[in-house]
Amino acid sequence: MKRNANLSRAAGAQKRHTMKKSILVGPQHFAGEPGGVSMLAGALQFDSCIAHHDRVFWNDIEDGDLRLETARERVTRVIVNPSVPSARVLWRLMKQAHERGQRVPDGEYELSGEEGLDPHAYDTTWGPKKEDEHSEHSAMVEGQRLVAVAYDADERPVGYATFFIHIACDEEGPAKAEVPTLGQEALRDVYFSVDLEVFYVMPEYRHQAYGFDLATATTLICSDVLHAVYRAVPKGTEIGVVVRADRHTPGGRAISESIAHALDFELDHFFENTSERVRPGVVLNTMVGFEGGT
Repeated sequence: MKRNANLSRAAGAQKRHTMKKSILVGPQHFAGEPGGVSMLAGALQFDSCIAHHDRVFWNDIEDGDLRLETARERVTRVIVNPSVPSARVLWRLMKQAHERGQRVPDGEYELSGEEGLDPHAYDTTWGPKKEDEHSEHSAMVEGQRLVAVAYDADERPVGYATFFIHIACDEEGPAKAEVPTLGQEALRDVYFSVDLEVFYVMPEYRHQAYGFDLATATTLICSDVLHAVYRAVPKGTEIGVVVRADRHTPGGRAISESIAHALDFELDHFFENTSERVRPGVVLNTMVGFEGGT
């Protein structure tokens, strides 16, 4: 009997541990459309080609802009956390690109090519993360830090974007403190957050709209994950959307503001997609919060 009691306690401890580490979003919450985001082996996957008709999110350029005209006939493949190049090889390629880069005018901030990259490995797990350092209200956080790599027609890396997509449950309010995991019915507020970190294009590929394509891919990825969160949350949930960025350069400002604008547009048209049904008891806040640095 004592051995059975010990086994029972061990099973209970394992169950509590599993509950604590449970996550809200899983593979079943993604639409599985070609070119869209999917979840495989516990990680977000994205491998798609960005074409001219995808570059509709930019709010600071007009038809006929030379940057877009240059890329009109081009498609840019973008892969998240690719197998080629590896994290270490990508870090080395971008470091070398920066070292041979063009001289930057005095007073202009220039990112180093490897800034924001982990030379050891990509983050290949969507799951529990440390508490959101940007918010004093967030408790349970899950997400994944992504590295999106853009390639030219010869499959050579031309640049990358790093960003962190995560969702957090607000612990304020009467029922918040009683919620042990994101998977419980008692959820109230969920924050869908995108932290834009680094967008870098190798010097020899600049002014060819590759930065636009990385930003477009980022927007499409964020939109797909937001749809998955909407499908995953229980009744009684309100979803807020926040985009954060430190805008060190004029290009960085354009990228971050356009991604926020694009997600705002996406929320306005969220239910026009016939495959998306309104879920009773789930509220999607259609205003995107934007927190941009200087």
